[in-house]
Amino acid sequence: MTVITLVAGLSMEATYDKLINDPALRAKPWDVRVDPSALGTAAALGLVRGERGVTSATTIAEFQAALPDGRGLQARAVGAGVERFPYAVPEGRMFAGPGEAVAGRGFYDSHGLHIGDTITLRAAGSPVRIHLVGRHVEPDGDGNVVIFSRSTLPAAAAARIGGGDVIARLAPGTDGRALQRDLERRSGSRVSAELVSDDVRQERADVRPIVYGSSALLIAVGLVNLLTTLLLVTRERARDFGILKAVGLTPRGILAVVNAGGAVLGLIAIVFGIPAGILIFRALMAAMSPSEGTEIVGTPGPGALALTIPVVLVVTALASSLPARRAAATSAAAVLRAE
Repeated sequence: MTVITLVAGLSMEATYDKLINDPALRAKPWDVRVDPSALGTAAALGLVRGERGVTSATTIAEFQAALPDGRGLQARAVGAGVERFPYAVPEGRMFAGPGEAVAGRGFYDSHGLHIGDTITLRAAGSPVRIHLVGRHVEPDGDGNVVIFSRSTLPAAAAARIGGGDVIARLAPGTDGRALQRDLERRSGSRVSAELVSDDVRQERADVRPIVYGSSALLIAVGLVNLLTTLLLVTRERARDFGILKAVGLTPRGILAVVNAGGAVLGLIAIVFGIPAGILIFRALMAAMSPSEGTEIVGTPGPGALALTIPVVLVVTALASSLPARRAAATSAAAVLRAE
């Protein structure tokens, strides 16, 4: 359980790193999102495009839509230049023009639809006909989300929905914090900018104390458990150690025998604990996010998994030290006096 918990913690870190490095896995394929507020979408879009480091910018509007049977879902309409904001689409393809759309797994499952189907939604009181061309990764809203180009909307519906927010991609190496401050300064604090990685970084910071605290507790439990196991084993094998000492095994040799026993238990924990930790973490992610849990989960690399080895070695060394000293101090004459 100690190794499983350590591997689960490493898997958590790998998952957060994966989400930070590829925000498309959270259905947010941009670096900065700007709420235009009183400034207006068009003015905010021009403001963002004027920032150094912005490689592309467009708009995104989120609204509620409905199927012909009245069941609701969340819809997103992305403005011009959507090809520079590619969503993660593991099945099918990204939409490429008006009338095409991608949707989350929950949308397909709950409505009995498939890639290639054509449906008509109602958005802002107007019918919107879309052709489903792909499934995108959507961890929010149980995946009951559909995304398409803003040009798909009728003019009346687009006007009622409004311009929405501004999203932007940044060039590598751009200081997002500085750009965020500059946007708010240039707009006279009339817009608010949000870095897409902020919420993931904050969530990671909130979860880390819990995960690492649990790992530390289980390491302590594993240490005590191994210590009691080795103490019991050395007590049961006192006669064996006495015979070994009688035939010439030195106290150092007895220390090596007991430490080897602890090392074997640690090796078993590593061999079975690492794959079990990876599988259990993936199962937990799938249970927590049924729609996309398996899509966003990260697997720690060999270097990260190798970090479990020194931890296990330290635990086994600490747990073996007391039983080994007791076994080495055992008097062969006292143990074998009844022989």
